[in-house]
Formats: sequence, structure tokens, C-alpha cells
Amino acid sequence: MKTTGLVNVLALIYIALPIVIMFIVMVLYLIGKSISKEILDKLLEFGKWYIVAVAIVFAAKLLDASFTDRETSIKEIALYDKYAANILEADNIEKRWKLSEYFAAVTPSEPLRERWEVYKTILKPEYETMIALKKQETAIVTSTDSLNPEQKVELLSIKAKQNSLNVKLINTNSYYEQYIIVFTTDTNLPQAQHENANLKKAGIKDPVIVNIGRLFFNISRDFNSKIEASAELDLFRGKVRGDVYITPSAKFCKNKINKDNYFSCE
Repeated sequence: MKTTGLVNVLALIYIALPIVIMFIVMVLYLIGKSISKEILDKLLEFGKWYIVAVAIVFAAKLLDASFTDRETSIKEIALYDKYAANILEADNIEKRWKLSEYFAAVTPSEPLRERWEVYKTILKPEYETMIALKKQETAIVTSTDSLNPEQKVELLSIKAKQNSLNVKLINTNSYYEQYIIVFTTDTNLPQAQHENANLKKAGIKDPVIVNIGRLFFNISRDFNSKIEASAELDLFRGKVRGDVYITPSAKFCKNKINKDNYFSCE
């Protein structure tokens, strides 16, 4: 039990005890029971001792508890300062998940521990997606000694989705980092153009086709943050495919070259 919690329990006992005694005396008085002067004197002496002795001890314990909790908080802040670099440099979802598990288990302060549990809840969907993608990747790689073109394309798509999750919390190259929404992935230009037309009919503004290797992607415009991209995606969640994802723009395609009907990435 936390120190202040124990002190609160003792405080309740300290307050309740004289109230109970007064209640008993009142009940005896109301039912006509006589209370001798000797008993009243003893109760008065007990009350004086209780107020002076117990109150002083209780006050001392309360001060000690407040200092103990303050010292614990200072130590926790020092711990966070010490490992802040490790937390911020967690450049993939699995590292962040392990950090959240660790701090949710070892953080002494209940309020801080609860915030780490909240952070785990936020990370959980992305972490489970990453685990599922790794299982898909393993299943494809171990299924045969020689991959066919369709399997190679599927592997590239899985890698792209994994890269979208493995993003640093802080971009060390620039304070601002732009994000895009990747709506579709196709193996040929005509199919990508068909998907592009469907996206425009759904109300998505200016989706563009980008070619990377053997794949053609339909992507959104650049957004100034992942939060902004997520807000845009939420508007069209029911009108796009379930495998849509968000990824850093520069990481997906550093330099787009216009090829008339689509863009090619260097």
C-alpha cells in the first residue's frame, strides 16, 4: 500500500474512535443509564491523552509520508531523465512495446504506471499488426525455395507496411516530418489507374500514382503530421480498402519523377 494511503487509513481510525465513544455515551444517556463522575473523569483524561499524544504522532507520520512520497517522485523523474534517450530513440513498434511493458511493470507510482498502461493500449493495435505482418512474411519465405512473382510482390507490400510502423518518435533530420496515406498497391499501371479513379469518386482529393520497382501505389498528398494524415483517413475509412496505411513521405519516396500518367521514385 502506498504510504499516504496507509496514513489516510490511520487518520480515519483517529477520527472515528472519539466519535464512536461519544456515540456510546450519548446512547447510554438517552436510554437513561447513569454515568458516574469517575467514568466521566477517566473519559476526559483519555481524551486529553488521545488528542495530545496520538495527534503529535499522527502529524509526524503524515509529514514523514509526504517526504517519502516526494522522494519517490524525485527518483522516478530522475529515472525518466536517465532513460529518456532510450525511449525517444525506440525506432520501431516492437521496441516501444517492450519499453511500455517494462515501465508499466516497474513504475512505483500508481498514476504514472496507469499512464504507461494507457500508452500500451495505444500501441497495441500497431504492435499486433506488426506481429501479423511478420507471420505473413515468414509463411511466404518458408513456403518454397523459389518465390514466384506474385509472392515477391506480396513480400514488397508487407515490407512497405512494416516500414510504416517502424518510425522514430523524433525525426533527427528535421523538426517537421511529412506523412502520406498509401491507399492501394497494384502490380500494373492500368489497375492502379482504375483504383485512382475510384478514390477520386469517393471524394479523396488529388490521389497520385507512384511506381516503385514492380509495384504501383496510389498515395495521398503530403500531410504535416501523422495526426493530420490520420484525421484525413478517418474521413474516408469506410470508402477505402482495409489495408490502407500511413507512412513518412520521405521514407516512402524521396524524389518523385513525373512520367505523365504517374510518378516514379528514385
